[in-house]
Amino acid sequence: PTYALAQNEAESPRGRIALAKAVATGAIPVSESVLKHLDQCLACRACETACPSNVQYENLLVRTRALVEPARKRRSLLHRLTAYPRVLTGFARLANVTAAARWLPALALVLPKPSSLRRMLTSLPLAPQVQRAARKPWQTSASATRAQTIILFEGCVASAFDRDTLAATRLLLDALGHHVVTPSETLCCGALPRHAGHADATVNTAARTREALIGLNASAVVVAARGCYSALPDALHPPAVEIALPVVAAAP
Repeated sequence: PTYALAQNEAESPRGRIALAKAVATGAIPVSESVLKHLDQCLACRACETACPSNVQYENLLVRTRALVEPARKRRSLLHRLTAYPRVLTGFARLANVTAAARWLPALALVLPKPSSLRRMLTSLPLAPQVQRAARKPWQTSASATRAQTIILFEGCVASAFDRDTLAATRLLLDALGHHVVTPSETLCCGALPRHAGHADATVNTAARTREALIGLNASAVVVAARGCYSALPDALHPPAVEIALPVVAAAP
């Protein structure tokens, strides 16, 4: 996606792999330009699906970001905010009420070019719509005698911006006769620290999430966010650890 917009080889998977190799071998230093090209990758993994050689691009990207992490001066404001879903929800509501999508881009242009706030504002042209999803009472079918305990994994960012989808998923599971539970605390699937190159935070996040979900004694975990569905199995099923807790997507 980024190569299609920039038409720059450094914005393609092949270009980023070349940058990763050059940085790892010491051929080039870790510069702002290198960090920019690595950071602008969405880590959507679409290239892995299209690659005829089965190159494990995500692993290369994650390892490279971890390698260049010490060269960063600070974490981005947006990355730090993701740790506080309630704050994100509040910002989204405020943006909707004030029609921020109309005037934020103009405000961003008057900020200094190196400003991280300017980069964040220009990268968010549309404010997400966050609404309170109404929960309707459902009558469980009398034939639903095999109700299972299902964990509805809300995630961190998804718990703020995908609340309508989560509420609809809960209603559907209730209607099917399942006992739906959610963790008492906001948990992260681990995708955010992993893709940012924070190796230690990834391991700690995965361990915390795994312990919390196993403690709920459920039959499966249902995930509505595509990003969480991709990352959560790795957090729940690390090598040499066998856990009978499958992760299921709410929609294909």
